[in-house]
Amino acid sequence: MTDILLGDLAILLEYDPVGRRYGGQSKMKEAIAEYQKLGQDKLDELDLTNNLAFALFYGGDAAGAINAAQSLNPPPAAMLAASEAVLHGSKAGLAEANKRSNSDSAFKETAHTAGEMLMNIRQYSLAADFIEAGASGDNAAQFVGLASMLRGAQHHEDLRFANTPADLVKRGLLLTMDPDLTEAKLEALTSRNGIAVMKNEDREEQKKSLEAGRQLNSQLARQDNSLDVTIDILLQAFDPKVEGNDATGYRVKVQIPGGSSTTFFVVKEEGQYKLLDTDDKPNSIALEMLDRIKAGDLQGAKVLLDWLHEDQHLEGGDDPLGGPVFPRFWIKGQAADARKMKLAAAAILVGTKPTVAQGLSMLEDALKDAASDREKTNIQLALAVGYATIDNFTKLLDLSSSLARQEPESSRAFWWNSWALTGLGRYDEAIALSNERLKLLDGDEDAQRRKMFVEFDRGDVIAARGSAQKLIDQGKENANLLNTSAWDALFTGKVVQADIDMSIKSTQMAKDNSSFLHTLACLYAEAGKPKEARDLLLRGMDDLNLDEPDDDYWYAFGRIAEQYGEREIAIADYRKLQKPKELLAIPDSSYRLAQIRLKALGADGVAAGN
Repeated sequence: MTDILLGDLAILLEYDPVGRRYGGQSKMKEAIAEYQKLGQDKLDELDLTNNLAFALFYGGDAAGAINAAQSLNPPPAAMLAASEAVLHGSKAGLAEANKRSNSDSAFKETAHTAGEMLMNIRQYSLAADFIEAGASGDNAAQFVGLASMLRGAQHHEDLRFANTPADLVKRGLLLTMDPDLTEAKLEALTSRNGIAVMKNEDREEQKKSLEAGRQLNSQLARQDNSLDVTIDILLQAFDPKVEGNDATGYRVKVQIPGGSSTTFFVVKEEGQYKLLDTDDKPNSIALEMLDRIKAGDLQGAKVLLDWLHEDQHLEGGDDPLGGPVFPRFWIKGQAADARKMKLAAAAILVGTKPTVAQGLSMLEDALKDAASDREKTNIQLALAVGYATIDNFTKLLDLSSSLARQEPESSRAFWWNSWALTGLGRYDEAIALSNERLKLLDGDEDAQRRKMFVEFDRGDVIAARGSAQKLIDQGKENANLLNTSAWDALFTGKVVQADIDMSIKSTQMAKDNSSFLHTLACLYAEAGKPKEARDLLLRGMDDLNLDEPDDDYWYAFGRIAEQYGEREIAIADYRKLQKPKELLAIPDSSYRLAQIRLKALGADGVAAGN
C-alpha cells in the first residue's frame, strides 16, 4: 500500500460510523498505528504533520501526544495545554497555555480551544476551568455559563437512576436520543395506556420515533458535535419540576436548554413509575382518565383533566367555533362529573389516529342525548375533528354544514365544509361555497384560498394560480402563498423565470425554510439548472437531518437525472415514491409529479407506493 493510501486509511479510521472525527466509536488505536508506521518525516511530506499528536490525544494517550508534539513547528499550543491538564490538572495546563502565549488575547484563545478539546474527550471539570479562563468578548457570559454547566456534567452511561418520577423522565429523555432505540426499550418505560396507543400507531410514525436518536446523532456529526457530550450536558441541566402523588400520578415539567418546555405525565404501575404521556398529543392520558372513571376514581381523572386544561385554553378571536375542542368540555376546578369527564376524554381521543375510533363511538352516542344546545354544538365540533382525522368526508360534510348554519361566518366550519366537498369530488359545489362566502364577507381571504385549492385539486392549475395571483395583487401575499403558487408551476409543464423569482422571494421571506428551498430546487431542475438544484437539495437535506432522500427529494433527484440524460436512474428514483395515504394530499404531491414524469418517460407502471 502506498504512503498516500496509508495516510488516507489512518484519517478514515479517525471517523466513527456517522462521520464524526475522533468520535467515541472511532478506531483511534488503529489510526495511531498507521500514523506510526509512516513515521513523522513521512507525515510531514504528506502534509499530515500534526495528525499523530492529535490522534494520540483523542485516543487517550496524553503523554504520547505531548511527546509527539514537542518537535512540531509550530507546536500545537492548545493540544499541549489540554494534554498537560489531563496529566497534571488544570493549573498545570493553564500554566502551559500561558507559557505558549505572547499576549492575553492569545492566552484566552488557546485556553478556550483547549477547553473545547477537553470537553470533546469528556473531561468536564478540566474543560470548565479552561473555558472560563478563556471567556472574553461579547460571548464571555455565555462561556462562563457553559463552564458552570460542565462542572456538574457526568458521563451519562455511568448514571444510576432511582425509581422516582424525575429519574424516570430523565431515562425517557435519554431514550429519545438513543441511536439504537427499540420498541422493547421504549415499552419498558411506558405505561399500559401508553403502550396501547403505541400499538395502534401507524408503522411509519413508529419508525420515526425509533429513529429520532439516530437522526440526532447524524445531525450532530455533521455539525462536528458529540452525541455523548450533548447528552451529558443536557442531563446536567435537567431540572424537573414535579408535582402529584402516587394516587393521582405526576406532572413533570422540564425546560430543555435551548428548547421549549415539555410536560411529562407519570403513573405508578405494579410498584414502578411509568411514562404515561406528554402534553403534545395527550391521547394516552385520555385513556387513563377513562380507566379511572370506570374504576370510580373520579378525583384521579379530575386531576389529569385540570392539568391538561392549564395548557389548553379556549381561544378568543372572531370565530366562535375556533380553537382547541377539549377546553369546551372541561373547566379547571369544576366538580367531578363522570359524563362530562368522558366527553372531555373523547374530545382528546378524536384528535389522533390511534384513538380516533374510540372517541368517535363515544361522541356519536353522546350526541343522541346532548344535555343542551351548547353541549350539542361542542359534541358536533369534536366529531368533526374526528371525521377530519380519518378523512370521513361524508360525515364531515353533514356536520360542517350543520355548524355553518349555526355560525355562517365561522372560518372553521367553512374550511371543513369546503374540504369535505373537495374530498368527495364535488368541486363545483366547493367553488360555489367559496363564492357564497365572498358574497357574505367581501374579499374574504379564507374563501379565496379555498377556491385556489379546490381549483388545483380538480385539475385546473391555471385557474388555481390565477386565484393565487389575485390574492397577491390584493396585497395578501406571504411566503406560504408564494411558495404554493411557485410549486403549482411544476404541474403546468413549463417553468419560467417568473416562477423561479417567486420561489426565491418566498424562501427569502421564510428565511430559507427547507420546504421552500425544495420548491426552488425542483423549479431549477425543471428549468434545466441541475447544478443549482442539486446544491439546494443537499443543503435542504442537511437542514432536515436526512441521511438519505425522502420522497420529495427522490422526485427532485429524479428530475436532475433526467436533465443529465440518465433515464433509468430517473425512473428508479421516481419509483421510490410512496403514494400519500391521505386522499387530499395526492393532487399536489411529489408522488403525483413522479407519476407524470414516469408517464412522460413511457415507464408508468406500478410505483413503490401504488
